[in-house]
Amino acid sequence: MSKLHPDYYYDSVYDIPYRELYANHIRGLIFDLDSTLVTREVPVPPAKIISLMKRLQYMGFQVSILSNNTGRRLALFNEPLQLVNVHYALKPLTFRAKLAMRNMRTTPGTTALIGDQVFTDVLCGNYAKMTTILVKPLEGREYLTVKIKRYLERPVLRSFFRKKAREQTANAE
Repeated sequence: MSKLHPDYYYDSVYDIPYRELYANHIRGLIFDLDSTLVTREVPVPPAKIISLMKRLQYMGFQVSILSNNTGRRLALFNEPLQLVNVHYALKPLTFRAKLAMRNMRTTPGTTALIGDQVFTDVLCGNYAKMTTILVKPLEGREYLTVKIKRYLERPVLRSFFRKKAREQTANAE
């Protein structure tokens, strides 16, 4: 189960303590696109996402988008951002995540992968030995395959939250 558990879980990309990540030597941030940054119906980044990406770069992070989506979808979304991006990532396979790290000039120990799915994003990041951050998926239309994966993720997430609760109890004692 541990390969399916993220290192951290947050409600959204806006709740992640980026300063703490930076203080812990994370220099590269790889974001999933659909249901992590925006819903799949959103073709271009809203102002709030543009602002977040600029702020992260100003803080000193290298930022990338890694998506199983098409090159066309990612190119249109990335046009105003001009980030390192990798499409057809085939997550949970790691070779495209490693390409994103090479392009950002980061290593697994200095990179975090941020996404909304256990069986693609978390598994990919954990296999690549990156820090993994799972966020709650944004509400929007999803493909049937994603709906099935979300159903299959439920026991994994219950296990993760039980583990975190045990750790908090142990730390409080």
